[in-house]
Amino acid sequence: MRAVTDDALRDETVDGVHYQVTGSGEQTLVLIHGFSDNLATWRRVVPALAVHHRVIAIDLPSHGLSQRSWRHPLLDTYVDVVDEVLAHEGIDGPISLMGNSMGGAVAALYAHQNPDRVDAVVLIGMPGVSGVPKAWRLASSRPAELWLRTVTKPVPLAPLLAAFAWTYTHAAVPHSRSIDPATVLSYCASYPDRGRLFDLHPLARALMRDLLRVRLHQVLTELPMPVMQMWGRFDPLVPARHAPRGGEHIVVLRNCGHCPQLDAPEQVLGYVLPFFAAASGASLAEIDESLSAVADAALAAEA
Repeated sequence: MRAVTDDALRDETVDGVHYQVTGSGEQTLVLIHGFSDNLATWRRVVPALAVHHRVIAIDLPSHGLSQRSWRHPLLDTYVDVVDEVLAHEGIDGPISLMGNSMGGAVAALYAHQNPDRVDAVVLIGMPGVSGVPKAWRLASSRPAELWLRTVTKPVPLAPLLAAFAWTYTHAAVPHSRSIDPATVLSYCASYPDRGRLFDLHPLARALMRDLLRVRLHQVLTELPMPVMQMWGRFDPLVPARHAPRGGEHIVVLRNCGHCPQLDAPEQVLGYVLPFFAAASGASLAEIDESLSAVADAALAAEA
């Protein structure tokens, strides 16, 4: 598969929000990560996506290398961040969006608020379509936060981060060894102190409230552009049974968890490359080229 190398990557910051730009294609593709994650979650799919796209991966406020803190209402301010990044890059034409987990909710809301600006949307493991699980609400509650702060108070930051990284790894993918060390290191680097780490609890509560407020199931029915919903069959956070049945562009990926872009990038690319190509008005030959490139990469991986 053709790919863009790391030397084509550009780091940028706008008012405390960090993002990376890769590639220089005419079509712009914005990538939005999930809760507690960062833009490194896309590192295994960006090189192929950037061959025909200008790919912009964002560290949302209070995540990754972004220095800006999150604000209420969480999802609405994250939608505004996408606009800020695009304005900073001087992009006023149509874009495509791909979001994972919470980033999927941001992508869906952005597309809903800016339907004339968005050509296509891919939503991977997006929560909130079938409500918010009670376990999520309990885990993000104030008593749970107080308990966690109390029991971890004597624990140094390094082993505490290792425990959080272990939890992230096992929630993201069914086979932890499929996540490369660079991704885990990037996750740990996002939390340089305990304050940033424990800020995840109030952020999570804001996310729970917003997921109930924005009614994503209704938002999806009102999106006029092509939308692909992607689910990992072994996702423990947003189980594949929540996937709509019989809809167009509904994909359940085998042997994948909550972040299939990490453990099965070839599967993800095999669906999203032709999907984005078709949405942008690519010719049948160009779509076939995308499919052939993904098939060649899959065969090479099996060899």
